[in-house]
Amino acid sequence: MPKINGNEIKSGNVLEHDGALWAAVKVEHVKPGKGGAFAQVELKKP
Repeated sequence: MPKINGNEIKSGNVLEHDGALWAAVKVEHVKPGKGGAFAQVELKKP
């Protein structure tokens, strides 16, 4: 299975996770004051 960088995820992308397909509904890059930055992704089954 190919891997992608978390920065490449956009709304509308379809991803495979745990053998199921998921559509990215909302993607937000969060940069908290303490700790590292991360992508917060809301997924739903298409």
